[in-house]
Amino acid sequence: MPEQNARNALMARSILDAATRLFDERGYTETPMRDIAVATGVTRPSLYYYFTNKEDILVALLRDLINEDGVLESVDDPAQSPSKRLENLVLRIGAQVVDQPARLRIINRNFAQVPESVRHEFSAQRRRVRAALTRTLEAAIEAGEVRSIDPELTTSIIFGAITGVPDWYRPTGASPDETVRAITSLLLDGIRVPDERRHDGTAPVVIQRMTEDLEFLRRLVSTPSAKGSKT
Repeated sequence: MPEQNARNALMARSILDAATRLFDERGYTETPMRDIAVATGVTRPSLYYYFTNKEDILVALLRDLINEDGVLESVDDPAQSPSKRLENLVLRIGAQVVDQPARLRIINRNFAQVPESVRHEFSAQRRRVRAALTRTLEAAIEAGEVRSIDPELTTSIIFGAITGVPDWYRPTGASPDETVRAITSLLLDGIRVPDERRHDGTAPVVIQRMTEDLEFLRRLVSTPSAKGSKT
């Protein structure tokens, strides 16, 4: 029985892989079940043993994404600094997107075709990820590791940028890991506070950093080039 279950799971995986390729290339509505059977190398009756219709396949693709979601692991690990937790969280979100770009494209294009209960499950998962991203941003801001920005707005920007990756990403050129790290760097470098400019959240250190910033600004506006730019 375990061996049979393993064979069934392998065949179901092959069917999903073939359907993913065809749905992505041709479109969900334009791909009949018979073409999925041919692409998988099975008869139509065998295909229907695993999936009764295309909607079942679409649901299986979405459930795969839900079940494989490990992006929230260690998101509240106290052994890591907030900025490191933020970086790792964005890396994990990006890795999921880059690992499954075709499936995400299919889901994004055909989300309305998925049964409402499964849509709600997927949407709830995304809300949990967004909440974790906002929470981690807030912790990094409070720790002085990220600039004082609107965490909700920043979450929307980061999440929107990453979830839009399947629209253009193709697994050619840079490796998936290089792609994810480049995306993470582009998204986070602009909001990070450099190590030498961070503070510990205490009033004296915050005042010291503000004083240094004001002194820098005073020197900047007192330079000849700054004076010459006045109109």
